[in-house]
Amino acid sequence: MSSLDNAKLKELMKIEPESMSKEEYESFVSEFKNAQLLLPVEIYSKTQSDEINEPLSFKPVTIEENGCKCIPLFTDNEELKKDNPPVSVIAIFMKDLKDMLEDSSEIDEIMINPSSKDTVCIDLDSFFDLFEVRNNPNDWIFEKAMPLNQEIRVYYRELEPFMKKQAVDGVYSSPDPLKASVNMHFDDNIPYLNVLILPKDTRTVYLGGMMDPEMSCDILLAPETEFEFVSQEDEHTMIWKCVNQKFYD
Repeated sequence: MSSLDNAKLKELMKIEPESMSKEEYESFVSEFKNAQLLLPVEIYSKTQSDEINEPLSFKPVTIEENGCKCIPLFTDNEELKKDNPPVSVIAIFMKDLKDMLEDSSEIDEIMINPSSKDTVCIDLDSFFDLFEVRNNPNDWIFEKAMPLNQEIRVYYRELEPFMKKQAVDGVYSSPDPLKASVNMHFDDNIPYLNVLILPKDTRTVYLGGMMDPEMSCDILLAPETEFEFVSQEDEHTMIWKCVNQKFYD
């Protein structure tokens, strides 16, 4: 099989989703939409005939990941070899894969380079949406955010207590996506700690599995998420509670 040139796509896959600039996101979408990737397939006969000239068909191989049925894709042979590849693999353009899957009700996600530390997972609806023109290139990150099934606390650090200074009547509204961590000690060299209480049903983008919480933020909240000031625990620690997410209104 001839080698595929997806070097730029692989480089863009290394960028944390919440850190992507508009230009990087648009470049990722362009590279991905026009990419030809390797797709493991199962070859079968529709008629179960033993005739030599009987035409054969194929269907994508699927894997189970966290209860989801996923289609694995690979940017190149090097990534394919990491995954104990099956016998049959085809190179397919993403537009052709989109057309193939449009009537599928069984697939939940596609997964690019599943054995890589830079794996990218895209649910099927978002995959289709990538082929549509969007007004806001960052909306795709938040539109599929999942509601929490229980209350949690996450942690957001600042060099200065900007949240408290910018709060109006005790409520702070984040103008930009807010990056937090489930690890209380993340960036603990930064002095001001905001403890963010996220009640059940708060919608979050969880980046765990893509990142190491010891090294990076792993929770992303949509712009215009509002936090109500609860208490000042000490000189450097403030407690807040999420009370509204206008992005989803």
